[in-house]
Amino acid sequence: MSERDSKGNTEPIRVQQICPPVVGHADGIATYCRSLAHLFEADDRVTVSPMWDARVRPIRLLNNLYHWKSFYHTLKQANADIIHINGYASFTVFQSFLAAWWLGKPIVYTAHWHPYAMLRRPMLGKLFFTVFVRPFLGKVRAVVTLNADDTAYFSQLHCTVNRIPHWCRFSFEHHSEVERKKKMILFVGRFNADNKGFEYLYHLPEGLYDIHCVGMGEVEVRSDMTIHTNIPSEELQMLYAQASLVVVPSKYEAFSYVALEALTAGTPVVMSDRVRIADYLNDCQGVRIFKYGNQADFIEAVSTTIGTEVDRDRVLSLFSPDSIRERYAQLYQSVCQKS
Repeated sequence: MSERDSKGNTEPIRVQQICPPVVGHADGIATYCRSLAHLFEADDRVTVSPMWDARVRPIRLLNNLYHWKSFYHTLKQANADIIHINGYASFTVFQSFLAAWWLGKPIVYTAHWHPYAMLRRPMLGKLFFTVFVRPFLGKVRAVVTLNADDTAYFSQLHCTVNRIPHWCRFSFEHHSEVERKKKMILFVGRFNADNKGFEYLYHLPEGLYDIHCVGMGEVEVRSDMTIHTNIPSEELQMLYAQASLVVVPSKYEAFSYVALEALTAGTPVVMSDRVRIADYLNDCQGVRIFKYGNQADFIEAVSTTIGTEVDRDRVLSLFSPDSIRERYAQLYQSVCQKS
């Protein structure tokens, strides 16, 4: 564990984050890992180091497998005070638990869990978790959850569950200086992914809105759609600030960075009732939730929400980076104290 130096100063707690490998595109877990490391960049109590360079080889059905010898050696050499493991439906997660256990390191676990029915292979996902992940929960010092669904689930399996939301990554300090474009709708996500709900855009009357789509994937592009691919963060932030509405019609989102970034920019959001950032936004002005699978409800929600005001102060308070940094710092400190 962290020790005091000759001057009596306390060394920062060293947290080694392990994230499932990202193959082909960025994802929510990778964004979380990068954001958490950035959150503690200027903090003298905790340092967070994501592991990005572990060698992997693909396997069928369950994504990837670490090259065990190099992975274990890298983790041992890091000599972290805490190992923070992310994910639950990949053999790399099982390998991470096994390595941390053999090294005798305290474990913090964020599953980024989805209800099994929302997975592409529900039975396989549940079987994998039951066989390869659940037996290690007794070795975990603390579980971090993101919403009401995973909190309810893991509270049945572990006694120390901390529900901590994601936080605002972009400041949008000059959002009010950007001119809003009337009737502009923004969608951010993989276009041809079966869980992102891109098909909902086709139910909107063609020509009524100016629809901008940020992401990747082959789809049929309508005359009222503009596609943006591989754009820098600065351009994405500008689109958030220009839009009159952001839509998140996903089949399921454990949280939703897209919704949070839109609201931080003061842009209203229409989201499905399966987007779990809604657990924090009860009756928040500028948020409209529609029933997933109900295209008419989606169309009506878009028409009545576009261009409305957002309770931005409430959003910034709920998802403040400073307050959430404190919650993680307290969590890591409590884990070290138990060691």
